[in-house]
Amino acid sequence: MQFDFRTDLKTAMRQAAGAENHPTTLLINDNQITNDIFLEDVNNVFNSGEVPNLWENEEKDEINKEMQEEADRLGVEDKYKLFVSRIRDNLSIVLCLSPVGESL
Repeated sequence: MQFDFRTDLKTAMRQAAGAENHPTTLLINDNQITNDIFLEDVNNVFNSGEVPNLWENEEKDEINKEMQEEADRLGVEDKYKLFVSRIRDNLSIVLCLSPVGESL
């Protein structure tokens, strides 16, 4: 099974914050971290709830459409900020690192 970090991260973020809006856990083991950028992306999620340049414009438009009804219900104007807020509330990322191997 091929691990595409950014695709899996997007899926987890949409599950946690989009129309589904339920707690979601993304489990990443050390074998899947093949690029340091993955850790930078995880750090961005931890710090701000979003990853710069993760979403294409079309995807952001879809997110805004998904969030429209909830934003109207809550009286929130910025649908993307609501999306990011839900990510911070609902998304957990678990890093499983082994002390065995050459890197440690």
